[in-house]
Amino acid sequence: MLLAVDMLEDAHRGIIDVAMLFSGDADFAPLLEAVRQYGPRVIVVAHSDSLADDLRLVADVTVEIDRQQHLVIPELAL
Repeated sequence: MLLAVDMLEDAHRGIIDVAMLFSGDADFAPLLEAVRQYGPRVIVVAHSDSLADDLRLVADVTVEIDRQQHLVIPELAL
C-alpha cells in the first residue's frame, strides 16, 4: 500500500513525469486514474494474460510480457 501512496504523493508534488506500474491487477486502476490527474504519463507492464482491461484503459502505454517472457513493447512517445 505504501507504494501506491508514494506514487500518488509524488505525482501530486510534480516530481515525476512518468509513473510505471508492474502489475496487471485492476485494483490499481483508480490509483493510476488519480495519478494521471496530476500530469504524469502512466505505463503499465504486465503479463498479457493477466492485464486487466481497466488498466489498459487508464494507461498511456501498456507493455505486455507474453508466456515466453518476451516483451511486446509499443513505440513509446514520451
